[in-house]
Amino acid sequence: SAVRAHRDDIHVNLSIFDEAHNTVNEEFQEAVDLQSDKKFFFTATEKLTDSDEGFGMNNEDRYDDTIFSKTPKEMIDVGEICRPFIHVVKTDIDRPSGLNDAPDAIVHSIFSAFLEHERVIKGNSSDPDNIGAKVIVAVEGQNILKAIMDSDELYEYCEEHPHIHIGAISSEFGIYYDGEHTTGVNNMAKHEFLENIKNLDHNDSCIIFHVDMIGEGIDVPGI
Repeated sequence: SAVRAHRDDIHVNLSIFDEAHNTVNEEFQEAVDLQSDKKFFFTATEKLTDSDEGFGMNNEDRYDDTIFSKTPKEMIDVGEICRPFIHVVKTDIDRPSGLNDAPDAIVHSIFSAFLEHERVIKGNSSDPDNIGAKVIVAVEGQNILKAIMDSDELYEYCEEHPHIHIGAISSEFGIYYDGEHTTGVNNMAKHEFLENIKNLDHNDSCIIFHVDMIGEGIDVPGI
């Protein structure tokens, strides 16, 4: 809509660009040129170009100078975010022999990683009975998400581990949560899905699948 407003020479008082790194894309570059008395650009993943005259956020003619920034290290040092920790999980499943086997292999890997993550956080917690593992899984595309959700392996893991809440959300697949699947994503359905996740207790466990949940700026505390 910002691009359309710019093309129609509409002048606005205030423009706020959330996930502003998207404005360097060809599709949204014109949004930066929208006539505004004030413009603010917010991003955690600043996108720069080799040249200061390019479409990157280092072009001060387009984005002006930086008002405020804070590095992950600074945030770690004052306790605002946790230091990243990587643990590698090896599974006992063989490499899939064909595309039909791939979703089951992916699901097996995800649950193996989840159970290892659960073991690690409970092992490092002072109150292991009151902490649940919560994991978000970035899926490469809509077709893969659908294949995962239709996988027999996923169904079997859900049967074996009923304490794990399973959810998925994407524009094409729709919304899935604990066995209930609805096609289409409107604001009300998205709000209800996020409320279900936000209302989980500390000792609840969940796995959330998404295609571009982070890119859409959906924030789920504690996950």
